[in-house]
Amino acid sequence: MRWVVSTMILFNAQHFFYYLNKHNYYKFLFMLKINTAIKNKIFIKNLNLVSKIKVIGSHSQDSRRIVYVPAYSKEWNSILYYFNKNSSKNVPVNKINLIKIINSYFNMCFKTNYFTESSYIPMVLRPVLLRNIHISKPEFKYTNDKVQVNIHTANIEKNELYNSFANSIFCNIQSITFWSKNLKLITFEFFNSLKSQNDLNKNEALKIYMSKYLFIKKKISKCIFEIRQSEYFYYLNVFKFDKEQFLDKLTYILNKILKKRIEYNIINVKTFSHNPEIFTNILALKLKKQTFNLVTAMEGLVRRLRIPTRMWDYEKNIAYITDIFANSYRNISILKIKSQKECIHDILKNIYVFNPIKNDKDFTLDVMGVIFRKLRLKHMLGIRVEVKGRLTKRYRADRAIYKLGWKGGLKNIASSRLKRRFNTYRGPNSSNTMYSITNSTRRIGAFAVKGWVSTKL
Repeated sequence: MRWVVSTMILFNAQHFFYYLNKHNYYKFLFMLKINTAIKNKIFIKNLNLVSKIKVIGSHSQDSRRIVYVPAYSKEWNSILYYFNKNSSKNVPVNKINLIKIINSYFNMCFKTNYFTESSYIPMVLRPVLLRNIHISKPEFKYTNDKVQVNIHTANIEKNELYNSFANSIFCNIQSITFWSKNLKLITFEFFNSLKSQNDLNKNEALKIYMSKYLFIKKKISKCIFEIRQSEYFYYLNVFKFDKEQFLDKLTYILNKILKKRIEYNIINVKTFSHNPEIFTNILALKLKKQTFNLVTAMEGLVRRLRIPTRMWDYEKNIAYITDIFANSYRNISILKIKSQKECIHDILKNIYVFNPIKNDKDFTLDVMGVIFRKLRLKHMLGIRVEVKGRLTKRYRADRAIYKLGWKGGLKNIASSRLKRRFNTYRGPNSSNTMYSITNSTRRIGAFAVKGWVSTKL
């Protein structure tokens, strides 16, 4: 039976090749030879693998440097580190109330004009003032026993109040000394005139002296009041950030809502353009007034951000990476890479034995400087502002106006420049950018301000 099957297969094969042309027949045989040759080469290559030592000098590592991992908590304003169904239900409502209380606390001013004789500012108009303490949206981190409140502030009025306080002291003290010297001269002349005058002339001289004395006293009291007025306004601003003065009152109010220990982390921003939540709020307040021009307001905001002329010091980073011997090669077996004549002990000794404290006599261990140098994402890379809405000056049925202003860029260039990975958020937001939006209204309609700020590693 097997012989019959084999003869039938041979007969069919011969019958198939018989009907093929002579050209097709040779072509078919040539293709079979190529396929067998390729298969043989693949098997030979897989079986005869030779271990090769690859020197990877172009792909440098980043050893001896701490990898920065962005905080995932920046994606949310409220974070819970505990589980409690009863308390977690109240978090959204408490957040709204806490933000209102904190905003009203930083917009606080004198209620009466007894000390300052200034006009009373109602609660509605206090947040509208540009020369004020502007804050970002507070971030709340809840634990079992405490709540951490993170706030970014831009204290715009502090420098102005301090300058006015210093100028009032300098000017008013000069005027006080001037009027006090005049008062001494007047009193000395008055007592000398009493010796050589009659009773009638003495009464007239006394009236003249009292009128001059009251006039000078009024001038001196006015100067003292101006010093006290500027002093009250300045120290009111200072005491808002003081734990022993006003923050205890704020914690007492917040404890009634949260019923936990409260810890503040107040970060004072150098300029308000470093935080998008602050500068979008300021720009919205400016555009709410009819006198402000849209283009000039945006240009003034973008101009405040200072970006370095060289966006990336590429040569400095490359020099740092190549100086370290461990960054030159990724292969652990360095003895195989280097020649046998070189001693690995001498190479490592020349690189890693350096001690800056012993070798440098002028070396001072500055803790704050070391911590600041280790921080990442502290250099500004760019800013972007978008304004859209009803921003015309008259009652017209125009479409929404759209304006855009930017400086620098928003893309993260750390991975392309340093050739290393850079951790990102889980969501769509980028770890090196901050985004904010502020809505506001005018008498002709509503508008919105969007802002982005980016940093580089």
